[in-house]
Amino acid sequence: MPTQVVCSSDTVSQLRIYARQLHTIIEEYQELINSHVVEFFVKNRWEVLPKSWQAALDGLPPDIMANQLLDHEMHQPPQTVWPLSLLAYRAATQALALDTTPPAGDSLSIKIDPALKQIDLLCRLHVKAKKKHEILRLAEVINSATRKAGTERVVDVGSGQGHLSRLLSFGYGLKVTSIEAVGCHLTGAAKVDKKIKTIIQKRIERQSEQPIESIPHTLPQHVECTVHPEITPEEFLDVIHHQSAVSNDSDQSKKHRKEGAANCAEGQNREVLSPVEKSTEAPTSLDHFLDIPPPMGHPDHDPTKESSNACLDMVNERSTLHPLVSEDRGSDAFVLAGLHTCGDLAPTMLQVFSKCPQARALTSVSCCYMKMKCALPEAVPSPPANSLEPVQNGDLRKTIHSDSLQESPILTESHDRLEFPREKSDSDNNSYSMDDYSTLNSKGYPMSKFVQSLGGKIIEFTAMELACHFLESYHKRLKASDANLILHGYRATLEVIIHGFDPGMTQSHSGICRIKKAVASVRKPHLKTFQEYAFGVLGALGIPCEDHRLAELEEICRPEWTNVITFHVLRSMMGPIVESLLLLDRVLYLFDQGIESKLVPVFDASISPRNFALVAIKDDDHIKLSSTNLKR
Repeated sequence: MPTQVVCSSDTVSQLRIYARQLHTIIEEYQELINSHVVEFFVKNRWEVLPKSWQAALDGLPPDIMANQLLDHEMHQPPQTVWPLSLLAYRAATQALALDTTPPAGDSLSIKIDPALKQIDLLCRLHVKAKKKHEILRLAEVINSATRKAGTERVVDVGSGQGHLSRLLSFGYGLKVTSIEAVGCHLTGAAKVDKKIKTIIQKRIERQSEQPIESIPHTLPQHVECTVHPEITPEEFLDVIHHQSAVSNDSDQSKKHRKEGAANCAEGQNREVLSPVEKSTEAPTSLDHFLDIPPPMGHPDHDPTKESSNACLDMVNERSTLHPLVSEDRGSDAFVLAGLHTCGDLAPTMLQVFSKCPQARALTSVSCCYMKMKCALPEAVPSPPANSLEPVQNGDLRKTIHSDSLQESPILTESHDRLEFPREKSDSDNNSYSMDDYSTLNSKGYPMSKFVQSLGGKIIEFTAMELACHFLESYHKRLKASDANLILHGYRATLEVIIHGFDPGMTQSHSGICRIKKAVASVRKPHLKTFQEYAFGVLGALGIPCEDHRLAELEEICRPEWTNVITFHVLRSMMGPIVESLLLLDRVLYLFDQGIESKLVPVFDASISPRNFALVAIKDDDHIKLSSTNLKR
């Protein structure tokens, strides 16, 4: 696939074909995608693969596996002739996944404009290397979007510690409102804001006689708020304008105090310096990301009108709602931005953007797809699991692959795993029809009319979690035959003991948390034997196990440990495919709303794997139409 994906009236037909292809391959390999590597022995997951695949891949060493399955060119041809279905799987997963390489000619090192020398300070103070890379690149894209949208305002949704907001405010002179649900993050962000402001003031005092009052920087405005998936544009605007009104009152209070006025109200929000014009010399090397095609006049444009009850959870509200700053909200245009917005927050941003006329442009980078509600169906009560009888010496292999284990209901709601209850009918396994979306209470996926029309099975939690894996990093580990790879076999073998002792532990959120904590308690596990590893984990879980049983289990499972890795690789190859469909669904959704957009990889994937930015700028016709619908 090309580096950039443009969704316009000229390209939407090809993108719909592309989406159908992605959907088809995901449907074809549902059982593989929704299997868990940790259950390799418990549920005999190797049998998920066709017999011809098993024969071709059995016992493949990690370095050869990396070349034959993941490299674009095979330098070591298979010793046996591969089945066409396996060759097709390899080719399809490589050809259909979105290309994560940034556009050719685009330097990964941002050249700081001399007028923005303070950026080096912003990127040194409490900012790790990965975050520095992300905020430098995305800030440049956002700055370009503000110029093309004709506004200086940015709303940073899910701002976290405020690194991006701070760079946009101090580095580019933009007026930023940051929205974050976790109050302690905002408290920390405000402290760093003030610290940087003080440092810059001292620098200016040392280097020039410029009055401190004319410092060309505006502190970000911080709003502590949870943005719910059902939020309306009006409610979202209330959050922004509420903060602006309170900030203005705070500034007036400070002015009155300076003049010695009596009975003035104490400022209740963080200080905001007087806004000034931002520099026009900001870097522009990423402007081409924002070259959205001309207005399309889409014939199927049918904006929806939605309203809901109050969907805002204002945390620690310190004042009543002030009157809006301006009755004419059309003058308060802004760019809606988000860096690695988690779960439902990214699709919620798209919905607000499409319906809110004041939101003129969008730059959104998503992550944690598995935290969307559409990945978490309503809990179905599972029958109590029966404890297994102690394993006798001659029955271990039978126990590992027993029907009772394969049919054990697995239903957890942790971010580590979630499976639907399996039905007896093979045609109905792990299947939820499109009609079931009404019970899932989420709009995260599918969003577009076209992907909704494809029907089929829902992309589950397991698949969306897979979409967040970093296949390139694992590829390098395979090539180097990393010693840690053996832990796949260790963990899958250990699951047999845990499941045999207490099946319920592997089926509950609390149980899985206990297991993860116990596994993490073993230091340098790759340097230990399996029995040392097993005793460490089982001891932390309070599960007794005899030496001879562990030895017998290891003897049976060890020959399959390389196949555990192979199974993990085959699943991981589908991760980029799932992510590609999720992202493509979002640009098609915006097209349904009459908005053209782009998907562009803006980060170096080796530094930040979730590197696609969804970029959109509204045309005048869509803004007028949104304004009309909002008034209704």
